Amino acid sequence: MEFGQGEQNLLHCDEANEICDELNLPFVKIVSSDSVRGRALIALGRDQIGSEVLMASVANWEAVGGRTTFGEYTSRIATALGRLGRFGEALVLSDKALAHETSTGDIFYQPESNRLRAQILLSMPDADRQQALHYLTKSRELARAVGALSFELRTATTLAEFLRHEGRSHEAEEALQPVYSKFSEGFDTPDLVAAKSLLEDVS
Repeated sequence: MEFGQGEQNLLHCDEANEICDELNLPFVKIVSSDSVRGRALIALGRDQIGSEVLMASVANWEAVGGRTTFGEYTSRIATALGRLGRFGEALVLSDKALAHETSTGDIFYQPESNRLRAQILLSMPDADRQQALHYLTKSRELARAVGALSFELRTATTLAEFLRHEGRSHEAEEALQPVYSKFSEGFDTPDLVAAKSLLEDVS
């Protein structure tokens, strides 16, 4: 679930909650539906309530021994807190997400967790741009290693934005154009729309 799908997923959450109430499935409602709601709210930029809902869902999931998706959800919470200016908390949670994914071998979301870590660093008033570049480079390598083209595109877009900010427009185009060119469909999706817009700016 990413930006552009938030409103639709909130509607699905309401429908799912009604079904859970009818079938007396409180656990599914608390853990599964609430996690979707939290992610949807964060995708819509409603970071305060979204992070609170997703934190509660993660806590409930951990309480019953759940481990899958911990890295992904924790990275999303960290992103929301970073946008709220709560950088210390955001970095702590980002560390937890990355450590969990490394220790468990949960490689699926690692590229995105590293990219989101870079975004948090870049949003800080005293941004450590070299450290952010380290995480972007790692994200790109991981995405390529697992063949995650959608994650590679997001990382290439963030890296291109990084380079444009430094006045390196040609390098920004070189970082993004080859990845964008790998796509043959889905050009109306938010990630590809954003990538195309950025390419037009730096070309």
